[in-house]
Parts: sequence; C-alpha cells; structure tokens
Amino acid sequence: MHGANLFPATLPGFKSVVLSYMQTVTQLGHRLMEGLSLSLGLPDDYFFRHFTSDPLTLFRIFHYPPDSENPFPNAQWGVGEHTDYGVLTILKQDSLGGLQVKTRTGWIEAPYLKNTFVCNIGDMLDRMTSGLYRSTPHRVKNRSGQDRFSFPFFPKRLFLFLDQGISKGSLVHAGDVFVKFFRGGFDHNHIAVFGHKGGS
Repeated sequence: MHGANLFPATLPGFKSVVLSYMQTVTQLGHRLMEGLSLSLGLPDDYFFRHFTSDPLTLFRIFHYPPDSENPFPNAQWGVGEHTDYGVLTILKQDSLGGLQVKTRTGWIEAPYLKNTFVCNIGDMLDRMTSGLYRSTPHRVKNRSGQDRFSFPFFPKRLFLFLDQGISKGSLVHAGDVFVKFFRGGFDHNHIAVFGHKGGS
C-alpha cells in the first residue's frame, strides 16, 4: 500500500512543503497514540509496537467552494454526516470554519483556536477500545463566502484490526468500516463537493 506520491509540476516547492508537513504530523500522531496508550493503562509504546510503527498515512487537500459557486445547488453539505474510518484524524484548524461535530445534545460548530489541531477519533480506534473512545460524527458546510481549503491528515494502521477490545485478540477485516463511511458521508442524500470550480 506504500508508494510514491504524485505532485503537480506547476507548483514549485509544493512537494517539499507537503512531505515535511506529513513527516511532522506523523510524529504528532505517534505522540497522541502514546497518550492514548497510557490512558488505557498500557505502556506508552503499545500502539507503536503492535500497530503504528509503519503507518499507512493519508494526507488530503480538500477545496470547499463558497455556496455561490456550488455546481450542485441542492447539495445541503460540503460533506454529509459521517465518521472517519481510521484510527485518528488530525486537522490543522483554519479561521473560516465550517466543521460541525455531533454531541449528545446536538450539533455544534468546532470553534477556531489559533495554532491548534482538531483530532477526531476514528472507527478503528472505537472498535479497538470497545467504545471507550467514541468515533466522532461530523459534517462540513462552507458558509464563509470564500474558498476554503482543508488539510486533514489520517495516520492509519493496517486493514486488519482487533475487534471487541484490545485484549480480546480476534482480527476483523475493515471492509465493513469502509462501507459505513461511504454510506454516511457520500450517500444519495448528500453530495460531496470537493475542488470543483467550474470547467473540467
């Protein structure tokens, strides 16, 4: 699953900046997993030794156009309600906002705090901890009137993961988690708008 990334030749310096950022945020992911390990009463390197020493990382750059340029006028959300299927999602916050998180009492805006990251618990960590850490439903709508770019980073693990708690040890294929994700975020009720700004 590891391979070379493709970078546009028309953006000088883009490759080096992205790769440097990915390397830095990967280390942040390891540090977060150390804290999660300790919170579960495990050695701080538990996840690193068993799951994340050579993670399958995914970095995406999403473009959310303002509603005035939305090519799908009936689309209610930039991304519909969903949970992330991995272990963690690490998102550098931006001042334009648009991210909403579902709590026990309803939907709230994720407040902008300068120089901070939003971290979402993913479905795999939810399953691995038997729901002690809950996967966070969220959705996105760009109401800023400006072009919004989002840079989520997903430090994932292997596509086999422990089911029914870390101590149980039975392995499950993650296909059912992917199906849940795509049905939630990209079903027929929600048209996801990424990076479209007219033309082809």
